[in-house]
Amino acid sequence: LRVLQFERSRDRFNPPDWYPAAAVAMTGTHDTATIDGWWRGADIAARAALSQLPPGQTSEECAHARSVDRDLAWRAFVEAHVADGPPPASEEAGRALEAATRFVAQTPAALAILPLEDALGLRDQPNLPGTTKEYPNWRRRYPGEAGSMLDKADVAARLADFDARRRVA
Repeated sequence: LRVLQFERSRDRFNPPDWYPAAAVAMTGTHDTATIDGWWRGADIAARAALSQLPPGQTSEECAHARSVDRDLAWRAFVEAHVADGPPPASEEAGRALEAATRFVAQTPAALAILPLEDALGLRDQPNLPGTTKEYPNWRRRYPGEAGSMLDKADVAARLADFDARRRVA
């Protein structure tokens, strides 16, 4: 499994063509922040609220490290020609979501996965490892009806773009 936020080499994110063909590429898993949540630092805020930040780190230090990571991710997106311009601010996660989706879609991995939370552009991740009652693991409701939630214009466009890029990857 090749999860975007972990596909790094030293001070850069690995480009799409570094993903092996015999791999599964994905924007995230049920245990990682969604792209929207990662970009905004929602996972950091959730961990801070539960006093579960990495030992010895403050929320400010985690937020600064995330800012550096966002810049590195955006640079990888620009270099892969799936984004342009300066990195969006943390509250402008939509541009980052589109770029991350395109980035993963154009890897040569045999299978690319766009979790439903990222397809829908959701902020909150379904599970926060290390919690049981403190976080609503597996209890969040998806917006809308199951039969139509993928029909929303931005979601349908994201999925169509993902599919088109996979067909030429």
